[in-house]
Amino acid sequence: MDIKPLLGLNLLGEVAGVAIVLLRLRDRIARAGWSTASPGRHGSSSVLWLIPTLVLLAYLIVRYIDDFEATPRGLLLALDHSTFIGTLTNAILGLLLVGTAARRSTWAWADQLVFWGLNLGLVGFVTGLIAESPAFKRGSTPIMGVAILLGLLTAAVRLREAHQMTAPVLVGETTR
Repeated sequence: MDIKPLLGLNLLGEVAGVAIVLLRLRDRIARAGWSTASPGRHGSSSVLWLIPTLVLLAYLIVRYIDDFEATPRGLLLALDHSTFIGTLTNAILGLLLVGTAARRSTWAWADQLVFWGLNLGLVGFVTGLIAESPAFKRGSTPIMGVAILLGLLTAAVRLREAHQMTAPVLVGETTR
């Protein structure tokens, strides 16, 4: 519809929404246990990634409101990655930690690698996209990607073990 004043109203609503979330969750974020592997740490990180996402969105709206086609591709990709990996992937990995809490001792070492690899890799990747630095992107991408894959593999192994421990044995079925 190309109604530019609506973009400003949208941005105002985004700022208000993120401010409300941060204000309401500030105590939980502060007590997230940043040095220990926990779902709260992933959840808090997910909420904190809303800040750079909002800053990038505000910049894009203010800077490119008159000519959206002039927006550098790297800035749009940075916005996408901070949203989908920073916010959503952290939230999903936190939920996987909740779902596999009974088996957290399995591959316990992986939880630290997943959290720090994901978030530090993402910081480097988003920085590389904004700065248009191929070196940052090339260095950060495998760290971030391996961390995400390790997180999914760890959850799968834990869920498989939990399933094997609780699955009923049917009459005539042999166990492995």
